[in-house]
Amino acid sequence: MIFDGAFINLEDISFSGSPDGDNGKAEKGQVFAKRLSYFRTDSRFTIHDKLVEYQDVLNDGLMRRWATLLDELSITNQTYLYMLADSGMPADLRLAFLVELAEPMVEIVNKEKGIYPSLHPGERGTNLKQCLNALGNSYGDVIFFAENS
Repeated sequence: MIFDGAFINLEDISFSGSPDGDNGKAEKGQVFAKRLSYFRTDSRFTIHDKLVEYQDVLNDGLMRRWATLLDELSITNQTYLYMLADSGMPADLRLAFLVELAEPMVEIVNKEKGIYPSLHPGERGTNLKQCLNALGNSYGDVIFFAENS
């Protein structure tokens, strides 16, 4: 998910042994039954372009920064994952939830990069439209590159 923006679809699991002698069949069923739906990314929300091979950039420092960011994102990351999941929820509803994530994203980007000093999501005077506009102005060229070509 970190590098490709989607989870790899899990099609099968095998175990080398099992206490009940069924070669892991019961455990396999339990793993699939308990797996959270957000680990199944909806194929309509995936992009199949790679920017970089993970083995070329992944190191301990990057993983520590990612873990810190996940802590900061908190429920925002969980919402993002659920909205990209193959959950059966209508796409327009999921997209509406993704749009709502603009405010926490502005808050985090502002904290990390300080590029939106006038925006303070959650306070009077800063609304969702302003947050979407700010993110679009900063990252829109990258996000909508294919549409501009």
